[in-house]
Amino acid sequence: MHENTDWYRIVRDPWEARRVTAAGQLPVVLAIEADHLFPHGDGPWKQQLHDFYAMGVRSIQLAHQVNTHFSGAAFHRDLFKPMGQIKSLFKPEISFDAGDGFNNPVGLSPLGYELLEEMIRLNMLIDLSHLSIVAQRQIYAYVRDKHNGYPLYNSHTRYGPLLTSAGTKELKEFVTTPETAVFIRRTGGMVGLRTGENPMKDFNSQADQALDGILNNCDGSSRSLAQMYQAFASHGLSIALASDFNGFISQAGPRYGEEACPNAPTAEQRAVQRAAQGKAPQGSPLLAEFNTRGIAHMGLLPALIEDWKATGLNTHNVDHSAETFLQMWERAYDSERQLLP
Repeated sequence: MHENTDWYRIVRDPWEARRVTAAGQLPVVLAIEADHLFPHGDGPWKQQLHDFYAMGVRSIQLAHQVNTHFSGAAFHRDLFKPMGQIKSLFKPEISFDAGDGFNNPVGLSPLGYELLEEMIRLNMLIDLSHLSIVAQRQIYAYVRDKHNGYPLYNSHTRYGPLLTSAGTKELKEFVTTPETAVFIRRTGGMVGLRTGENPMKDFNSQADQALDGILNNCDGSSRSLAQMYQAFASHGLSIALASDFNGFISQAGPRYGEEACPNAPTAEQRAVQRAAQGKAPQGSPLLAEFNTRGIAHMGLLPALIEDWKATGLNTHNVDHSAETFLQMWERAYDSERQLLP
């Protein structure tokens, strides 16, 4: 894409990203999310890191669905747990501990700390997504005590306290919690709000009068996502959109039409929720498509924000997410940075 188009540009630092943006092009930050990060069979891990860095990679998750040489992965869908156990049988250097079945007790390995230090030396971004809570605590303590609050972010996440019981059972610790929100906020990081179709609990305790008037009355739509948005904002977090399109994730559904409110518990409740949306708001052609298709493709992500505005949500936070990301990245280079209050 970089070689064959004049608009898609892989960027290697935040200042290059600003120059690309000023030229009307799309700055792209390459990242790694892998279950077998820097495997021994491919040579020394540090050389692999430097090879990928030379290719333009600037962000890494230390683990994905299963544990790596570097870190424990967040437990979530049960099908991944036996995969991790089998992996540890063939690769005994990779720890596995089922713990209580909800929280992975495996954190950073000694190699994980070495990788963390080298990433910081290279001013790379540290993505907490998919890491066990134990690993996230260790990473936060490390950057807090040794690197003056080096930025941490979570590229695609949901807010744990708002998940339904079914969502909690499925995602387990693969969420942002009030504790990990502090890690991200105090280091000047940000969260990517995952735009899936999960229903959410009400952010506000009064179900009929949610904060900013955003009623949670259309399960699996922008109304559900608005609950998470408000929860993240209440923790002082900077927010971006995180579709996770390459992760086989069903995206948020529409609020109008036959497919409206796709995750209402029953057909009858879905009909009630659909009727409660009233008349579809007028707006751009993108919004008109979004009204009956939801996030059917990447081009409709701006319509999600337009729909939020139509329902009364203050979208100032996400409106400035690209700038916030660059400021976070610049913070990684700032030798004078300090941990935030």
